[in-house]
Amino acid sequence: MLKLKLLLALGLGLGLGWGAALWQAGRLPVTGPDPVGDGAAAAPDIDDFRASLAALPPARRQQLLADAGAFGVFAERRLQQEVLVRAATAAGLDTDAEVAAAMRDAAARVLAARYLEREAPVAALAEPADAEVEAFYAARQRQFAVPDRLPVWQIFIAAPVTDPDARAAARTRARQALETLLAGKSGFAELASRESEHEPSRANGGYMGLLAPEELKPEIRQVLLSAPQGKPVGPIDTDAGVHLVQRGALVPGRLAPLDEVRPRIVQALREQALGERQNDTIRAASAAHPLTVEADQLEAWRQQLLAEEQAAAAPAAAKNNVQSGAD
Repeated sequence: MLKLKLLLALGLGLGLGWGAALWQAGRLPVTGPDPVGDGAAAAPDIDDFRASLAALPPARRQQLLADAGAFGVFAERRLQQEVLVRAATAAGLDTDAEVAAAMRDAAARVLAARYLEREAPVAALAEPADAEVEAFYAARQRQFAVPDRLPVWQIFIAAPVTDPDARAAARTRARQALETLLAGKSGFAELASRESEHEPSRANGGYMGLLAPEELKPEIRQVLLSAPQGKPVGPIDTDAGVHLVQRGALVPGRLAPLDEVRPRIVQALREQALGERQNDTIRAASAAHPLTVEADQLEAWRQQLLAEEQAAAAPAAAKNNVQSGAD
């Protein structure tokens, strides 16, 4: 199944580029052989395209409709989907129990989501009042606190803790690098660019960024917090390897001002309001169309499904055991 999905994705991806080329050349097909066997079949009409576009975010719809080439690619993808549906139907996949169950589940998700969108539309949400925003901010001061941070540089030499020889060699390299730095024969950034094996920071001369102490490995945090500014220290062993580190001046923590975090608060309040409306909608729907499953019935279903899952997995496990024994 995974291979089939991968091939289909690759095919659709290649088809998008092909569709764009055909559109630019004015040769986008609008009809084609009917895989079901009824002769030439009409392509989707404008109502089909309207429905497909309606499922997209407004910005994406506008982008497609404003660009003939992009719309051509979209049209080709829609035609390919229709061809594949016809081919799958001709092959009888629509009657396959697993496929039918997946289609019912997908249809249920679409209907449920669309109902929630209709009954609790995002567009109907009012902007939170200033008092709500201020109360949210006051009640969650810690959430908007920026912690103390340190500028940190490192030279890292990888050495698995399970390989004593590699670890000893890494420590020797780290001590030699430290001696070079303390003797003033090289700057930290220059040496990190040559010697460090941590690719992201090596590209920045060993600079790791402004880091809160809690983000550092405990072994490194303990050394750095007591180290003098601008002086390399180490070697420090961690589970990944050996480190030389250097710190800058502590940047004190602060409380982010309200104006800085207001957009985040507004978004959080809108999401909260939307969740409450959706919950009200679900409660109303549940009252009008009640459905219940008793706990013992649910547990019986779980046990049956678990047994089926284990039975299905048993042949694969046995096959793997046989192959492992042969190896």
